[in-house]
Amino acid sequence: MAVIAAASYLEGLHCFRIFFLMLSLAVSFFELSNLSALYAESWRKCATKEPGCGQPFSYDPKKFLVPYFFCVGGYLMLWVLHVHFVYYEGARFQGKLSEERKCRRERKRSPGILT
Repeated sequence: MAVIAAASYLEGLHCFRIFFLMLSLAVSFFELSNLSALYAESWRKCATKEPGCGQPFSYDPKKFLVPYFFCVGGYLMLWVLHVHFVYYEGARFQGKLSEERKCRRERKRSPGILT
């Protein structure tokens, strides 16, 4: 029962990791398209000799960095949880299983002793 619960929990973590990865990629793609539009606008102004050519364009990195770090931070946090549950809790669970197997083997070897 615990194995099924752990497997479904890890599957949920895997789905959330994929969600945060896709969200990070979407935010990155959106921001790159915004930057390319700003560069294109700047180049167009310079090509048509409009006023404002060579002026720094207005770009607010906070609009991009906050959601991006949220997405990347969520993705990394889920990886940490995954590593914790797979390796630490999994090793503890495997240790309990191996201990139980060892007890069963010892009981099979000495059937005269009842516990």
